[in-house]
Amino acid sequence: MAKYQNTKKIKTTKEISEVLEIVESAFRNVSEETKRDGNTIKANSIDATFGSINRSDTTAISVVKKDDGYLLIADTNYKPSVMFWVFWLLMWLGQLPVEQVFWVLLSNFTFISLTKKELLMKLKEL
Repeated sequence: MAKYQNTKKIKTTKEISEVLEIVESAFRNVSEETKRDGNTIKANSIDATFGSINRSDTTAISVVKKDDGYLLIADTNYKPSVMFWVFWLLMWLGQLPVEQVFWVLLSNFTFISLTKKELLMKLKEL
């Protein structure tokens, strides 16, 4: 299992409840399940697709008040899928042409970046 953290500072005069509503709405569009518990939003299976390299992921998004706005802190835990390891094993063994793997990965990252752009557009509404 891998872990990573991402932060985003948002300058706004809106109330924390409005910020939470917008962030929760944005994550509902890109995740299978979204729950709010206080000032934390939990999102599961963000951008999960059949060809995704993530088998499962859980992200906890915390909203922390700062002087001139809010700090969003996203803590993510994920497990790579079995297909991810199969691709790497086949590449290592030389049974799968590298070009095919890179095209598959490129198409997944393009899809993920498009959905992240939608998420960032919603956050800019703040």
